[in-house]
Amino acid sequence: PRHERVVLWFEHDLHDQILLARVLAACTGMEGRLFAVPADGVRHFGAMDVRDLAMLRGAEVAVTAAQIEAGAAVWEAVSRFDDPQGIEALRQQPLPWPHMAAALTRLLQELPWRGDGLALSERVALRGIAGGAADLSALMRAAHEADPVLHITDLALRATVRRLSDGALKLVSGTEGSWRVNERGAAVLAGHERHRTPPRWVGGTAVRSPSSWLWNGAGDLPHGGGPGTSGSLGHAGSRDGASVPRA
Repeated sequence: PRHERVVLWFEHDLHDQILLARVLAACTGMEGRLFAVPADGVRHFGAMDVRDLAMLRGAEVAVTAAQIEAGAAVWEAVSRFDDPQGIEALRQQPLPWPHMAAALTRLLQELPWRGDGLALSERVALRGIAGGAADLSALMRAAHEADPVLHITDLALRATVRRLSDGALKLVSGTEGSWRVNERGAAVLAGHERHRTPPRWVGGTAVRSPSSWLWNGAGDLPHGGGPGTSGSLGHAGSRDGASVPRA
């Protein structure tokens, strides 16, 4: 083997958990040489000072064969073309990674929601702007507080606002520093109109308008802070919102 000991440093947020799954998918047979520093679900390594980071040295734990297998299964489900049902099934199972199920739920919440057509990141951005966050810095603070599992980056947040600001049916008007939710954006937030999302990808699932796959949200931002786990994957062809096999 090239390395006798490999230590993984992955945080609890969506992006790190999906990257962790990708790495684990390539680590079959490495149990005994593979270790992980536990994420506490609150702090991000990049925001910790040198003293706190130093205290994590030696805190790594051995990665088991079951954890490697689970990571590989997650990566296979996330990357499966145009069929997120594997993600829905895995997020409801007891996984040997404490933050993986929440990350998978958060990934599915980037699909258009059955009620307003918004992805959760789009709704968080709209609410932040409606609350007075007119520039990227203020909106980043609002988004990180409202949606800690995603922990969106500045480039991704800017792209989200750009997506909401584009086209004849845009929801946000103005330029950075003067962003504002326009009349249609306010109507979408109030549930009076439905957003029509431009084409994009959620994992291996193509999001189109109208979209085949939806999130049946039973509540988007509980008072506890982050996005909730209530809700389920749904198919546009199902009246009751249940997940059904595609034809």
